[in-house]
Amino acid sequence: MAKWLQAKLESYKLPTEIHNEFEDSRYLRPVFRDKTDLNAGILSEELKKHLISSKYLVVVCSPNSAKSKWVNDEVKVFLEMGRAERIIPFIVDGTPHGGEDECLPQALRELKGENEILGISINEVGKQKAFIKLVSKMLGIEYDVLWQRHKRQVRNRRIATAVTLSILLALFYYLAVPLSINLSIKDEEHNLPMPESAIVTVCGTEYQLSKIDTTLVVDNIPGYFRGRNIDVSFRSTY
Repeated sequence: MAKWLQAKLESYKLPTEIHNEFEDSRYLRPVFRDKTDLNAGILSEELKKHLISSKYLVVVCSPNSAKSKWVNDEVKVFLEMGRAERIIPFIVDGTPHGGEDECLPQALRELKGENEILGISINEVGKQKAFIKLVSKMLGIEYDVLWQRHKRQVRNRRIATAVTLSILLALFYYLAVPLSINLSIKDEEHNLPMPESAIVTVCGTEYQLSKIDTTLVVDNIPGYFRGRNIDVSFRSTY
């Protein structure tokens, strides 16, 4: 979930009409994801530098992470810096203050009353809405505004995809799907005997005829001949 969330945040493009502290960039990147062994005991200096330089701390909350001293210590660093309002619990499993199903680390559980930090739960609103709620909190704008914009973006992306596919299918049909034509060949005066050499040439390919009064089916004519004249010739020893 942390890997998915990092990828979503780094690829998210900020709305053009939003003017805020992120206006110098259209993206929220870079997003640092702690890949350290969660069983380690002491926060490294390198990790502390990342925490100090980060505007927000997104805590992926679950019953497993709630038991991790490492996760709890990272939260405590942010709290000690006075950045409680910039901690965002992103709940992927479990329940806040839920006993055995507890998903919040100890440092967040200890915050009571007006200091309590409310989390965003994917079980309550789904992954996409939870993600947009997270971004809206980071941008400091109303969720509904961002969600409507997100839906328009998804709709426009689907329309663009449909148009692109239509163009590709048209090109495929035009270039790749071969043509088939039927040629009706008749000796209307019935003057020709059975030819020893009667040949129809279509697009440079010769077809030997077994009789004069016949219909010749020619397949696999390249698709780029569609809408163009096709050269057909007939010759016989008679």
